Amino acid sequence: MVSENEISPEDVQFQDFLRAQLASADLTVERLPLDTMMKTYRLHRPGLSPLFCKRGRINPMMAEFLRNLPDDPIVIPLFCKDLLDFQGETVLVFPWRDLQHVPLAELTESQFEAFVEGSQRLYTILKDAVIAREAFDADRWMETVRDYCRMKPLARLFLGAILRMRPSDYR
Repeated sequence: MVSENEISPEDVQFQDFLRAQLASADLTVERLPLDTMMKTYRLHRPGLSPLFCKRGRINPMMAEFLRNLPDDPIVIPLFCKDLLDFQGETVLVFPWRDLQHVPLAELTESQFEAFVEGSQRLYTILKDAVIAREAFDADRWMETVRDYCRMKPLARLFLGAILRMRPSDYR
């Protein structure tokens, strides 16, 4: 097991990969304990601002969508427009942003106005975007439900109405 101040052998390989890709021989990685589907890191570069990094498997259309987001202060741009590939995983690198969570009820007037304006600008940017995901496959979805019910027979009590659906109903 890796101690708190030690990085795993996999992260050492990743660190070496990033050092080569970002031409920064003294870059170090710090794994962040975030509950996400992708591995997350803070990249430290002596004398320079840190970077935020995520790596994992993502839909190629989503990667292309991220690369083509417009330059706008509401969008944190990719640090590397050319997406990196590490052992079959997409690597996304962004400038680091220090953030602070402020509950909605505690926002000042100016913070709330900035939140509303930012939300509207983000909506404008995303409203015409094609969501990058695979088309919904109703037959595959139904087979997943059936498989689940075969493995967990009690689930039939809750999912019985779905299991009785005709293909024309769930498609």
